Amino acid sequence: MMGLLKNLVRFRWSLLAVLALAAWEGYLLLKPKPTPLDEPRQKVAEEACWQAVRKLPQLPPGAQVAVLRLVGDRTGYVTDRLRAILERSGACRQPEPSMIQRAMKELQVNESEIGTAEQAVAAGKGMNVPFVLSGRVSGFHSDRDTGRICLELTLADVPAAKTVSKMTVAVPGPADAGRLAWHWRALIWAAVVAVLPLVTWPVVRKVLSTESNPVTAAALLVYSLAAWVLAYALAGFAVAGWAALLLVVAFLIGLAYNYLAFCLIERYR
Repeated sequence: MMGLLKNLVRFRWSLLAVLALAAWEGYLLLKPKPTPLDEPRQKVAEEACWQAVRKLPQLPPGAQVAVLRLVGDRTGYVTDRLRAILERSGACRQPEPSMIQRAMKELQVNESEIGTAEQAVAAGKGMNVPFVLSGRVSGFHSDRDTGRICLELTLADVPAAKTVSKMTVAVPGPADAGRLAWHWRALIWAAVVAVLPLVTWPVVRKVLSTESNPVTAAALLVYSLAAWVLAYALAGFAVAGWAALLLVVAFLIGLAYNYLAFCLIERYR
């Protein structure tokens, strides 16, 4: 009799566990899922996180900084990228996730958003870390090919219960907000470079009429430098990485085109 009762109790608990698991799986299946992030938003999130890490103040070597779930980060993508980039930069370390945090991640339970400085300090004390980074995500959207994001972050000293620094990162920044797309800038550059020697036909013809190689070479160099200056201005007056290579290419293309234009004008002079 006792054995039968034990078997019934075990069966009941097993049945409850199966029902609870089935209910949880059903909830995960039916609960609303956030819209997956498109590539433009992923790109600006990556850039914003890198900028935020570069803006952090100097911290003690090897200091632990816990990045708390950002308010407004519906998918958790920005929070995860900020944690990964902070760890990757070597500026500080991320605390190891607790067993509860790991279980929550496996069960697809979202972390709680931390909205105030007091909540951030309390969370840091619970995690036993010296610093916490919290904040919010706003203006996170995209059109067909351009993403936008704004991060408002606060770094807090947990033992002292005070704010160390606040920062705001916007991508694209205010200086980039009004810039034309790259294809429009390339089109403007090509149109101006193509038209310039034709519009100034009388000037070029007068230069060629001197039949002086140094004068012609100087004029050709001036026109080519004008093409380079225009490319430099359209690039935002920035010379770094690929931009520097493109400026060299722009100068060479301008030089080749102006040489052909001078030859054409000389033929019909």
